[in-house]
Amino acid sequence: MKKWLENDYIIRLWLSSILFVIMGGALFVIANKIKSVALLNFFNSVGAVLIVSGVYNVIYEYILKTKLINLIIEKVKLKSSVDKVGINDVMLRSDDVPYRELIRETMSAMTIVHAYGATWTRNYIEIIKQQCLQRSLDITVILLSINSKFCDSIEVHYGKEKGSMTNSIQRVTEYWKELGKEVSAKSVVKVYYFDGNPVHSLYKFDNRIVVVSNKISNKLSLNLPCIICNQKKEVKEGLYYIYEEEIGELISEENLIYSNQGGEDERNKDI
Repeated sequence: MKKWLENDYIIRLWLSSILFVIMGGALFVIANKIKSVALLNFFNSVGAVLIVSGVYNVIYEYILKTKLINLIIEKVKLKSSVDKVGINDVMLRSDDVPYRELIRETMSAMTIVHAYGATWTRNYIEIIKQQCLQRSLDITVILLSINSKFCDSIEVHYGKEKGSMTNSIQRVTEYWKELGKEVSAKSVVKVYYFDGNPVHSLYKFDNRIVVVSNKISNKLSLNLPCIICNQKKEVKEGLYYIYEEEIGELISEENLIYSNQGGEDERNKDI
């Protein structure tokens, strides 16, 4: 009997709760037979506490504690899933991403993938230049090809003038060429074009990648979900490796437009 009670938690819970209720009821009965007001209040108070404690134990164990445990399990599973895919942070606005901090912390290589990114380039090219002059960095910029059919689609989608996408891409290309000339003694700058659908922008800073989603609608907004992914060297899986592979697929020598170490592609002198 003793061993059974020790091993069965539910039985102990119910017995202790019933005992509390019985003791509380007994104190109420005793209090009614006592003439002293002080003792009457004391026994009534203790009895009420015992009854409430007994009922609360059952409610807590069967309702509150179960829900709490389930919530903890869900949170642990979510944390495990987040760690497994290598998500370091999530932002709801593109301007919340700490690009300046990420650029300053880059020690080896930086890769930038977007359709043209004129605003982004103007905002951060100076700090990138500073870092390129301080240490040896490999800067790879991948822009939408001026010959891509998506240029026309983007112009129509956002109501831009015909040819505006091509002009923007060429202008941003010149920004990077100018940077390449200024830092050629210290860092490498290469510009590639890709012919594909720019469904998102990618920014790789050593072992971290920032993914910025694009909107399906044509309303311009900074409310773009952004994910920062970390490289998991011990297990080569997760979002980082998926996007790193995508970046690799966009880079090929035939799409090289400019390199400050080997001159610009003779086929693209007019770009």
